[in-house]
Amino acid sequence: MKKYYFYTLIGLIFGVFDHWFQSNMNFNKFPEIAQIVMIFGVWILSAIPIVLTERKETNSIHKAALAVVYTWTVSLFFYYMGTYVIVVFIGKDTLPFMHISNYQDDYYFQNNLRELLVVFIDTLEWVPISVVGGYITGSILYWIVDIFRFFTGKVFQDNKSF
Repeated sequence: MKKYYFYTLIGLIFGVFDHWFQSNMNFNKFPEIAQIVMIFGVWILSAIPIVLTERKETNSIHKAALAVVYTWTVSLFFYYMGTYVIVVFIGKDTLPFMHISNYQDDYYFQNNLRELLVVFIDTLEWVPISVVGGYITGSILYWIVDIFRFFTGKVFQDNKSF
């Protein structure tokens, strides 16, 4: 159970980082292939510690893949919550009525609830991609770890991966 706290923490940190990364990165400077590598590379990097942990503790490709799915789904939620937090606590020129300083406005809480609903809808919209992509990525990374360990001579004792 403790490792799922760790995965949730990774998801939180990664979701916030990815929100910042995609908001502040000027992708137009780079060729399209470099943009794709940067965006997906960050997601793959977040999966590596999860796969390594599951490989060591459970020796199960399915548990490793499911742990990546869980972490990526948590990341999606915090990615979209990042927008909400910025709008409410930092402020945005286009949505001044959402800032916390306007809490006495008659429609403040109604607007906030609507925005939270948008966060959940946006998250749910990407969950199927998180499930499929996370499972595939987790499985591939698991196999890469197995191949690396095989060629470096660090093969695990009980190989339950297949």
